[in-house]
Amino acid sequence: MKATGLKPIVGAIAISAFLIGCGGGSGGSSEVQKVEGSVQASVLKGVKVCLKGTNVCDITDSNGKFSLDTTYPANLEISVGDTKLGDVEVTGNTDITPALLADNNVTLAAYLGSLLHKAGGCSVTSSYCDLSKVKSFDLNASGDTLVDMITKAVKDGELYAKVDGKDVNVTLSDVDAYVTANPIISGRGEITYQGAMTLGDYAEFTFDLKDDVVNYQIKGNVLGKVASKSKIYNMYNNMLFVNNDGSNFYYLTAGIMFSTIMQNGSPYTVVGIPKNFIALSASDVAGKTYNILLRGVKIANESITSIATVTLNDDNTFTFATKDSNGNVISVLGTWNFTDNKVYLKDSNGNDFMIMAVKKGYLQSIAIADFVNGGFGLGVESEPMSASDFTGYGYIKFIQNVGENKNEICLGNLRVKKIDDTHAQIDERDSKCFMVYINTNVNAVFFEEVPAEEPISYMALINPTMEINGNYITLNSVALSSGDVTGASIIDGDNGIFAQIAIRDGKEVAILGSNKPIH
Repeated sequence: MKATGLKPIVGAIAISAFLIGCGGGSGGSSEVQKVEGSVQASVLKGVKVCLKGTNVCDITDSNGKFSLDTTYPANLEISVGDTKLGDVEVTGNTDITPALLADNNVTLAAYLGSLLHKAGGCSVTSSYCDLSKVKSFDLNASGDTLVDMITKAVKDGELYAKVDGKDVNVTLSDVDAYVTANPIISGRGEITYQGAMTLGDYAEFTFDLKDDVVNYQIKGNVLGKVASKSKIYNMYNNMLFVNNDGSNFYYLTAGIMFSTIMQNGSPYTVVGIPKNFIALSASDVAGKTYNILLRGVKIANESITSIATVTLNDDNTFTFATKDSNGNVISVLGTWNFTDNKVYLKDSNGNDFMIMAVKKGYLQSIAIADFVNGGFGLGVESEPMSASDFTGYGYIKFIQNVGENKNEICLGNLRVKKIDDTHAQIDERDSKCFMVYINTNVNAVFFEEVPAEEPISYMALINPTMEINGNYITLNSVALSSGDVTGASIIDGDNGIFAQIAIRDGKEVAILGSNKPIH
């Protein structure tokens, strides 16, 4: 990997501390006496990898790894049970993925990855699957490989198969969920996030992580139309990226994006969620309730950072409710329509109120709420918490207003552990922290590494209720903390999101985390 010039960062810390080794095997024949790699559709255990035409074989372990006593280049045959997935020629240490087996056809790779997961009894969004007990696939279609059979077996978006005699099917929803959870493995060269800014403008960011390029478009009442394309630099562990001129930085996972961008000499915050691979329809959002974590939303002449609930009724009306800082109920009624893969809401006077970009999840959907008059929200479909929510999340913690034009960000890991039906324990541990200096004169962001914060643990009330005009509404997938950490969180392990806005030591702290890294 070649280090790129990044002068604003060089002045604060050494770039070399953040370079990530770009390993790779040698091309052509060599003295290497082993061929090694992994098989992934997430991490797959129990896949048979053989040197084609020989009995030199290995079975992938719990890390998806294999090792063969042979030399590069090597022609490998990949199988699950008695079904061949495909042949792969490798010239160095290789991750064998659905994208590789499907010649980078993203949809075909997603059907393959989803089918393999379901064959092993796993969710299509799980990060690990054991295929060691799978014996056979029957897709009622001819072909030398499973990939060949899938191309002929998909009908009207559905893939019907039998695995060891049991019915297994893959839907378009499975395909979308799989691609979202495994964007690189499924061969998606670009990852697009749809999001909103604190000032109320809608934004889309597309990252090409192969060529280290970001394109983004912003559209709204404040900045108008803004378009930008620039190179980005991988600053830390495939999560934290910065523009090569030091102007913007981005935190990326397969579940969520967080960014601070500089426009006209001022910094703006953007939060985004992955864009649907399979387009939505109005029926995907009708009749659903979303619980939304608000940030700086301007309603009734007040800037509100709180929890809200919005229901998109089947008759294309909606109800929105939240509370102001004094606990007074703020309700908005109106109508909604679905256009261009987004939900547009107008209040009862016909004025634009909010735009919701919705990402259809495997168990529940998520949404970015862009409020026309300013502010935004991150929402989750109201569904009771499941086991996938109580897990570990990698996170970025953003501590605002540490000083003038100075903030602190920390990257680390948190664990959400269920205590009982109403409480969860949240444990945070920072791994690396930076002081972030925003220099508006040169339109750049400077980073200086500082000591990590001490680990912190606190309790939170999960699935609380909110009283609205005598009615009690359950805020599913929401947690409320108090004491040293006073704030609200959204917890959605299915889509890979932990989001919190809290007050600590008089400072506003925002955490965005995910259990779905970008591979």
